[in-house]
Amino acid sequence: MYHCMLQIWLQIKLLIIGMIDAGLGEKQVNSLLSALNIPLIPPKTIKRRERELVPHLGKMAEETCRKSLEEEFSM
Repeated sequence: MYHCMLQIWLQIKLLIIGMIDAGLGEKQVNSLLSALNIPLIPPKTIKRRERELVPHLGKMAEETCRKSLEEEFSM
């Protein structure tokens, strides 16, 4: 049972990353899930996972930009 819950938790996180990357909101994501006949994710859950991920995504973006600038300056 724990393994199944972990899989669901990871899939929701990946969905939220895709949602942020595509610029979608929770209503658009739940509309898509509804059209695919997949159970909806409660808005509170989406917001909670989004708040967990956004700081990490920001750090990754800053690191990527810094590396790109370093590569550009070294050319």
